[in-house]
Amino acid sequence: MKSKISGVALTPLLLASFLTLPANAQDLIIMISGGTFADAQIEAFVKPFEEETGLTVRAIKSEVPANKLKLAVESNTIDFDLSLKTEADGIMLNKLGYLEPIDYSVFDKAELEGIPEGLRPSWGVGNITASFLLSSSTELEKRPTNWAEFWDVDAFPGKRTLQAFIGVQGPLEEALLADGVAMEDLYPLDVDRAFAKLEEMKPHIRKWWTSGNDALQLFNTGVADMGMNFDGRVYALQAEGRPFDLTFNQAKYYAVHWTVPKGAPHKDTAMKFIEYATRAKQQARMAEISGFAPANTAAMAFLPEEKARRLVTYPENFKTAYKLNGEWYAEVDEEGRSNAEKLQERWNVWLTQ
Repeated sequence: MKSKISGVALTPLLLASFLTLPANAQDLIIMISGGTFADAQIEAFVKPFEEETGLTVRAIKSEVPANKLKLAVESNTIDFDLSLKTEADGIMLNKLGYLEPIDYSVFDKAELEGIPEGLRPSWGVGNITASFLLSSSTELEKRPTNWAEFWDVDAFPGKRTLQAFIGVQGPLEEALLADGVAMEDLYPLDVDRAFAKLEEMKPHIRKWWTSGNDALQLFNTGVADMGMNFDGRVYALQAEGRPFDLTFNQAKYYAVHWTVPKGAPHKDTAMKFIEYATRAKQQARMAEISGFAPANTAAMAFLPEEKARRLVTYPENFKTAYKLNGEWYAEVDEEGRSNAEKLQERWNVWLTQ
């Protein structure tokens, strides 16, 4: 995620000036991403947590890129308590010693069992599970149902968009799927093959989006008829009466994690907030509002069937989706450069050619 959880965000960081925000000793300060995703978290987690505990939470609608977090820790200027990170960023930051270990002793055992082990590593706890998928206008005469069809601009005419490469997020897997690679064979990514396939699509992209809000606007304003999107953002479009739908076929899912930076001013309160926000009932509330799947599997019991069917983790949807491999993106070479960092450099050069 260089780090961005984009969309779900981890939208491009507007990190206005988090390092200069005054820290009230009674506040818990959370960098909570942006847009409708942030709004949903405030309703599902922040407000009820304040009501239950009497504490005050300052939820800042922004994100903290990994590089900025590293600089803040190194300069001992961390003045927020929680931020969201993808698996790859979390693994990398943890290896470098920039995150506080999660205090799992404050969790209720039954609640903790609802969170899969993969979503509760030592450095973070699952916030939600999101997916990048193919969405398209229901007004198109022919709608693509997989990435190979999306790449077929003659058989499936329409205005296209894809996500720009941002840290660990971008259309590399989608390009390989379009070129015939099976979901189970994607990693390690054949980067040269992915860029060659992207070269075919490059002239047909109206705009490369960089955040969930960008994607929402492109579809909402008619700039794009089809392309990558977040599941939750598609549901937001539908809620506004826009004619878009999605397919979970070849959807790429990943988890967003709560993380506590090393030296957080209110570390203990941050642990309590994470525990609260990952309870099944709160997770179900978040899923209902946002359309993103809960990290706590026990939340499904609190969701109406029609809501559960719209989530990527619903069994029928899960069968045709695959997991973004954060471990691979976090791998570093002998010079200490991660796959994500090297890909970002290559993408930046490729895009300007």
